[in-house]
Amino acid sequence: MHRTAATGAALAALALPWGITASASAETVASRPEARVAAASATVAAYQAQVGPLTEVEAMVTAADAGRSLRSRLADAREEALQARYTPAYSRDYAKAYMRKHYGWGASEFRSLVQLWTRESNWDHTATNPTSGAYGIPQSLPASKMASEGDDWRTNPEPQIRWGLKYIRDTYGSPSATVAFWNSNGWY
Repeated sequence: MHRTAATGAALAALALPWGITASASAETVASRPEARVAAASATVAAYQAQVGPLTEVEAMVTAADAGRSLRSRLADAREEALQARYTPAYSRDYAKAYMRKHYGWGASEFRSLVQLWTRESNWDHTATNPTSGAYGIPQSLPASKMASEGDDWRTNPEPQIRWGLKYIRDTYGSPSATVAFWNSNGWY
């Protein structure tokens, strides 16, 4: 792309957040105090990053690109941190605390729950049954039922556990009764 065209496109893209239309001239953008401050800040950031843009607009483009890259890296790091946090041990601890607080179930019911969900998913919140499509720690079928406990049910064990415990209570009464049913039928 020709340098003038690239600069114009970048100017239009960066000017829009400040209420300037895409057809605005460079002089119009340069006259806006917030655009001038952003350009100066972008120039400093770009030089510190050893990019060395030649114009304020190029500095703004460089800073915007760096910002998108940084946001992407931060999102990736957040996802990795969440996945590292969501271990089977974390899920068991969460289930134990949740069932005690919300249902009053004690240690023997927790042992039954551990037995049940170890059989079903080994406490893997991304476990998928290749035959039926059942998903998550409680192996919900259809999996989308767990959305009633949170939009992030695909990637977060907490809504899966909440949904699974509610299902156990409403259908069987307790984890131990659910295990008894599972032992007789091979499913729950």
